[in-house]
Amino acid sequence: MIALRSYVGRSDPTTEFERRLAEALKDAGIGFDEVGPIVERWDAVPAEVRARRYGPLAAKEHLGGVEPFDVAAQSRRRSRQVRVEATNPIVTPRGRVSAGEFDRGAGGASRDVQGEGAEEVPLIEYLVTYEGIHCIDETGPDWLASDEPYVVTSAIYIDAAGRNKEETVRHPFAGNGQGYYGNVDSGSTRVGPRAAVWLGTTHSVRVGVSFMTTFVEHTFGDEEEVKATIAKCVRIAQYVVATKYPTIGVVAELEEVREIVVDLVFALLELVGLADTIINEPTVVVFTFGELDEMSRTEPTPFLTQSGAYTNLRYHFIMSDDEKDYVAAYQIHRTPPLPPLGPVLL
Repeated sequence: MIALRSYVGRSDPTTEFERRLAEALKDAGIGFDEVGPIVERWDAVPAEVRARRYGPLAAKEHLGGVEPFDVAAQSRRRSRQVRVEATNPIVTPRGRVSAGEFDRGAGGASRDVQGEGAEEVPLIEYLVTYEGIHCIDETGPDWLASDEPYVVTSAIYIDAAGRNKEETVRHPFAGNGQGYYGNVDSGSTRVGPRAAVWLGTTHSVRVGVSFMTTFVEHTFGDEEEVKATIAKCVRIAQYVVATKYPTIGVVAELEEVREIVVDLVFALLELVGLADTIINEPTVVVFTFGELDEMSRTEPTPFLTQSGAYTNLRYHFIMSDDEKDYVAAYQIHRTPPLPPLGPVLL
C-alpha cells in the first residue's frame, strides 16, 4: 500500500521496487483513478490501527528506502489449511519451475516453460469449467436466515509473450437474471449452471495457471460490480508480486507467493468497500500443464457431504474459502483427450 501511495503521488518513491511497480502498473493500464480511492481509504485508517493489523511498516507514509517484502513483521500471513482436492492423489500443486526447465505432461510432450520453440510443442487446449457449490456452514445461524452466495473465480497466468494475464468470471452466470444462489443453508448443494472459467493452450500460456476462488454473500450490491472490483484487486496484486519476483514462471506459483497474493487481494478488498460481503478469505491453487493432464484423465468425482452422502456435484478439483464454509467444484477438459487412468473394462 505504501508503494501504491507513491504511484498516485501521495509520497515520493524511495525504493527501486516502487519505481518498477509504477512502471508495471502504467504498462498494464491500471490508472490513478483505480488506485487512488484505495489509497485514500488506506490513509483514512489511523496509523496505529494499520500497524496492529498489518505490522509496524504499515504505520508509515513512505518506505524510506526499506524494501517492503524484506520486513517480516509487516506480514499478517498465518498458516492456512486450505481445502484443495483432486481426483488423483498424486496431483498436487508443485513448487516453482525454474527458467528453461521442461515440464513433461502425461502426453509425453516437452513444453518449454519460457515459450521458446513453440513450433515443437503440440497444440493442446485446456478448458476449466465451474460446476457448482456446496455449503458446509452458512454465514449466520441456521435458524436466522438463508445465504445468497455467489462465486468469483479469477484465472491468473502468463501468456506466451510473457505478459501477466487475469480473467475473472462470476457464478452462477445468469445473463440479466439473478446472479446469486437463493435460500442456501448448511448442507445445501447447488449444481450449475456450468460455465467456462478459463480456456488456454500450450501455445498461448506458459507453464500453467493459477485459480483464485472468492465466495461472496449477496446483500444489496451489484454482483457484476463486485466481480469487476475483485478483478481490479487481483490485477493490482498480480503486478505487485510480479514486480518483486520477476523470474517466477507463473504468478502465485510458490507457496509463499500464493500467500502474498491472497493477503494483498483481501487487504485491497477490505479497503475498496464492497456493497456485498466476502465470505472469509479467498484461496489460490496452481496447476502446471502436467497436472491438468493428469486430472483430465480421471472421471470426475462425486462430492460427498460431511455425513458421507453423495451429491450430484462432480469435480476434478474443488476449492474452499480459508475457513472451509463453502466449496466450489471445477472440471478440466483437455483437447485432444488422453487415455483414461485406471483399469479399462473390455
